[in-house]
Amino acid sequence: MAAVVWTTPLGLPIVQPYRKTKRKQIMTALQTVYISDPNSPAEVNSVKQASAFPPNFIHSLDATHMMLTALIYIDTRTRGIVFASVHESYWTHSCSIDQMSAIIRDTFIALHSSDILGKLEVESKARYADYKVPLASLRVGTVLKKLKTVGVRIVASPEEAAAI
Repeated sequence: MAAVVWTTPLGLPIVQPYRKTKRKQIMTALQTVYISDPNSPAEVNSVKQASAFPPNFIHSLDATHMMLTALIYIDTRTRGIVFASVHESYWTHSCSIDQMSAIIRDTFIALHSSDILGKLEVESKARYADYKVPLASLRVGTVLKKLKTVGVRIVASPEEAAAI
């Protein structure tokens, strides 16, 4: 498996860094410490890549929404709106709450009215067009049936087909 990569609606590329790092255990009189070399080449951790994608994708949309809100704030700064944010939390002075609420709501609607999942599908199909899934990974549960249901073409030798 390759690292999962996608592009946010703002055009920022996201690359999930999850790899299987080799760790070495060092035991001392006080504790046990594990060390690893972050610069050494390591195999992609496919389980972590798969499980982390949904929350990371949503978080990238939340960050996009925050950036769009900040960009609107820059444009409206002359109207006296004071704005701050961390993650999905937004702050302003009480006298600006109504204006800030409108900006947050409008940017949220604009972002989620676009075809986010359609763009992700097109990007993923283009990026992973030549990627081949090992047949051994299709033996798990109903994965093979689900792939056939959505029209995925599975190419296997007679021996491989019998094994799955």
